Order: sequence, then C-alpha cells, then structure tokens
Amino acid sequence: MDDRVRLFQLMLELGFDRTSTQVYGVVLTCGPVPKKAIVSMLSGVSTEVGSALRQLQERDLVGSVYRRLRRRQYYAISPNIAWRSLSSELLWRTTHELGPGDGSPSTYEEISAVARRLYRPYAAALAHQEWDAATADEFAQLICEVMGQARRTIVAVSTSPRLPQVASFWATLSDRLGVGVTYRRVVDLDEVIAHGLKIVTRDIEEHGIDVMVLERDRIHQKFYVVDGSFLAVFHSQEQVMEGGTDTGVGRITTRGTILRRYARRFRQYADLAIPGRFVLRRMEIAAEELLQRARERLGSEDVAWVESLVHYGTFSRLPVTRGWSRDDKARAEERAVEIGVVRRNLDGDLVPAYRVTEADIRERYEAFRREEGHGLLR
Repeated sequence: MDDRVRLFQLMLELGFDRTSTQVYGVVLTCGPVPKKAIVSMLSGVSTEVGSALRQLQERDLVGSVYRRLRRRQYYAISPNIAWRSLSSELLWRTTHELGPGDGSPSTYEEISAVARRLYRPYAAALAHQEWDAATADEFAQLICEVMGQARRTIVAVSTSPRLPQVASFWATLSDRLGVGVTYRRVVDLDEVIAHGLKIVTRDIEEHGIDVMVLERDRIHQKFYVVDGSFLAVFHSQEQVMEGGTDTGVGRITTRGTILRRYARRFRQYADLAIPGRFVLRRMEIAAEELLQRARERLGSEDVAWVESLVHYGTFSRLPVTRGWSRDDKARAEERAVEIGVVRRNLDGDLVPAYRVTEADIRERYEAFRREEGHGLLR
C-alpha cells in the first residue's frame, strides 16, 4: 500500500480529522511551508487549515519557524520522536511504564515508520546562529531538536520549575541513548524526588545516565550543551525582567565562546555535585521511614498510593489504574498531606515529604569521603 494512503488511514484510526491528516501530509513532505501554500495545495479553506495546524502543534507533531521576510512557516517534527512522544503521553495516563513496550508493533510504531519514509527532514533550531524562544512550548521543542542532533554527548543542568514536555524530552533522549550518545545531568534533590526513586535508578542502571545532585542554591543557570556545538540556556528571571518581552524563555546558540563558557560551568557543577547512586541510597533509607509513618496512619490503599509516589514520583498513575474517582483522589491527598507524608513541590505536584534535606545528604557525603580518604592512608 502507498505510504501516503497508509498514513491517512492510520491518522484517521487515531482520531484525527480529515483536514488535519491532509495538512500533516503536506507539512511532512514539503515543510517548512507557509500556511498560504498549504491552503493552495489542498484547495482548502484558510480557517480549516489554521485549525488543523493548531491541533497538530498542540500534539507536538508540527512546529513553526519564521523564515524569509518574517513569514511563519510550518514543518513536521521528526516522526521518530513525535509519534513516540504522543504514544508515551497516552501510555502514562494508564501505566507506570515509560514509552511503548517491546511487544508487537503498535499503531504508533507503524505510523512512525510510515511517516519517516515520507519525511522531509528539518530542524528549526539549526536555522539561526542564535534564537530566543518566546514561550516554554517553543523552547522545549527547540531543545528536543538540538538534542536530536547529538552524536556524542549531552550535558545538562536543571532545577525546579521545569518544562512540562516530559514525553518529548524522553522520546528524544531514548532515541539518542539508543545510538550510544552519553548523557550527564546535574539536578537538584527536588528532581530526584519528583521523578521517583525507581525511575532515577532505572535511568542510572539501565540507561547509563550519569545523574549528579547539587544543592539548589548552588545552581545559578539551567542549560543543555550538545556535542560542544549547541547550547540551550534558560533565561533567568532577572534577565527576563531586564530584557522585556523580547527576551523570551531561553536561547539556542552555536556561538563558540558562549558554548565553551557553559561547558566549563558544567564541569564546575559536576565537580561539586554528589553522585546519584549515593543520593539514592540515602533517599531509600528516608523512603522506608516515610512509608512506615504512612502505614501507621493511613489505610492500605492510601499507603499504596504514597508508595507509588516514592517509586514513580509525578509519573505515578495508581489512582487511574485502580479507578479512583476525583473525590477519592482528593480525599487520599488530603489525608496524606495532613499527616505530613506528601507535599507540593515548586511545580505544584504532589511528591513524598521526606525528612531529609540537601544539607543532610551533603553532610553524609562529606563524612563518607573523609572516611574513604582515611582508608586510603592506612
């Protein structure tokens, strides 16, 4: 069967309307392309095409970029990333797993393969030497495009609050990790808690991600450096205030002097940071203490939910898998907050309320290093 026909069929099966499917086909094979040209090619109505483009952008299948006389043009986001991301978003609503399984090919896997054969590659992040992203969604997409170019290494520094497009980030990263790219990441303790101890353990043990933890007040800027060739840096709140509305959320740049500066900054952060495995051991002890408190005060269902937060953090879907109503979930949250076993983090998500701080872990780590040093001298 012709790939174009099969793409059309699969998208209709997934609930896309006819106009969105036709528009995606044009953008996939011809992008970047302006809206006016899409309307012309499809002999369509401008308002219908505009609505379809918005729907496709909301699902992170299509991006846009200003080119030639500041005209907005639309392009397809890499199908290998976009469809895997969309599949993961749906999966996270019903299970603890991250990304599609290894079983028989799903509809999303098939549509990804079909779309890849039709795809005209384009990455907006490569269109300019510097680019200030106006919105969080735009910046998240540009970061994913930059990471998608990685051939050797990605290094990153992150603190709360974070960009919410987790599925797109994970789809891009897993694709790059699968071809041997190394990923080193400095984060604050809140990120470890928010991601869940089992997920962070999986990242380290199964995917080989070098996770390091540094106190939040020591991290002064969030950024990604890809292959020493691309930098994505978040603007600080002070920069946004000083720069006005044109400053945006963050910047993509390929300027060598700036890249080298941030590469040095990453090394400085990494030298100060605590290895992720050490932090996980301390957090596992704290988790046992927290769950013991929960068992003493809560029923078995509520304890199971708190335990799922420990293991899977904000990716926990236990209330969904057990069919809790909105009221059931609200009552469980209220009880857990009341006895002090969960709290809201800076992103507003409910996470375990461990009785351990960054200062506690730092003290333990320095003591461990001193003991290790004494052992070497004996």
